[in-house]
Amino acid sequence: MRDVDQAVRARMNGAGSLTEALGREMIALDATHTRRLLEIFKVHGFPGIELVGKDGVQAVLILVLHSPSIELQKQSLSYLTKAWRRREVPPEAVAGMTDTLRHRQGKPQIYGTRFEIVDGKLVLGKIKDPARLHQRRAKLGLMPMSEYVKGLEEMYKLPVEPTSIPR
Repeated sequence: MRDVDQAVRARMNGAGSLTEALGREMIALDATHTRRLLEIFKVHGFPGIELVGKDGVQAVLILVLHSPSIELQKQSLSYLTKAWRRREVPPEAVAGMTDTLRHRQGKPQIYGTRFEIVDGKLVLGKIKDPARLHQRRAKLGLMPMSEYVKGLEEMYKLPVEPTSIPR
């Protein structure tokens, strides 16, 4: 499921290439994967390392992040937080799920992992207590924002709006 998910998303080559048809295809695929994940979660809970290995957990994480189900994301965040404490998942898993869930609930993000494309630039979404963003990222074990931003610029070949990054 992860490979299919990523193959569809790989067809977006830059900011302007998300067509309406591709968007509909992604939404339908995410809904299909969500139905399957809900079946898996009902039987096994979050499919952890014991069941699917580290690569499998990463695959599930990607699919859950793309899922339209807030309930599935809430269940996943609970598992990921515990797994992070056991050093089974990287801090990025907790940060990404936390910020995605908060964004979907209309709340400001905690770790600064969500950016949106605005006028050909990546713009950081609203942050809770921006003055303490760097401290929260460090406490969780995330790279500094400056490194994260550099990686985003390289990956997406888009500049990051510098005024959106807390200093």
